[in-house]
Order: sequence, then C-alpha cells, then structure tokens
Amino acid sequence: MIHQSGADVLFDTVAVPEDMDRVRDLVTRSGNFTPEEVEMAVELVEARLTMGDKSGYYFLFSREPSGQLSGYACYGPITATDGRFDFYWLVVVPKLQGSGLGQRLQEAAEAAMKHAGAKRIYLETSSTPGYLRARGFYAKTGYHIQCVLKDYYRTGDDNLIYMKSLSE
Repeated sequence: MIHQSGADVLFDTVAVPEDMDRVRDLVTRSGNFTPEEVEMAVELVEARLTMGDKSGYYFLFSREPSGQLSGYACYGPITATDGRFDFYWLVVVPKLQGSGLGQRLQEAAEAAMKHAGAKRIYLETSSTPGYLRARGFYAKTGYHIQCVLKDYYRTGDDNLIYMKSLSE
C-alpha cells in the first residue's frame, strides 16, 4: 500500500484476481468506453497477474472498504526508450469524479514513474465530446498535445497524444 500523504487515501499496488472483474465493472460504469476497450483494460490486469513486472503494466488501485474500486491508474515503461512511459488508464467511479481522487491517483502514478526513471509520460485519448472533461484535466495537470492522428479510432474520432515532461 502507498499512503498519499495529506490526502487520507490509500493506494494499493498489488493486483489480485478479483481486480479483473472490479476493473471491468469500474470501466464499464464510467460510461466512456466501448466493450472492446473495457476488455482491453481487463487484459492488462490479467497480464500483470500472470507475468508480474515482465508484463510492463503497473497499477495503483483506490479501494473502498468493500474491496470495490473507486479508481485506478495503469502505466508502464515504453520498451526501448530512455525514460519514456505510457499512462494507459486513469479511471474514477462517476460519483467521485471531480472529488480530487483522479488527481491524487495521477500524482501518485507520476511519482512512481519518476522513481522508476521516467523523464516523459505519454497518454492517448479520444477527441470525441465524451472525453472533453478528460482532455481538460490533462491540460490542467501539465500534459500538452504532441500529435493528432485523424480518424484513428473511427471516422470523426481522432487519437490525441499528450506528453508531460518530468525532467530533461
């Protein structure tokens, strides 16, 4: 467990088999993701469970006393780069969006990445209206658009690639 000082939030870094269903439920409830994207999120948990650090996927889980997830972050180093990391997922249960939990998860994940040698963090998101709030959040927290891949996910849905420099 990692205690985010001053925030009274405990983040658990250990994935357990029940997290596959918990992540599926959380990502589905967020309402922004396709069924294929939901399954992709679950596959990353499964990879972590079966391969450990070799999977390249690291997690921070925010758990309610019942064990249900209130949020999570997933990130990992980009193979064959010098200190570049991908920020794969940052999801918070809808009732807690805007509460600061997402920012605390993000800050804790960024600190873990920096501790692991990250110099730059990349993340991708959609250009559709459902992701407007996420894009505003990323901009507010120091991420800048580096690239737009037009019609990437589907026609009219661009892939926006953001980057945040930690040091260089």
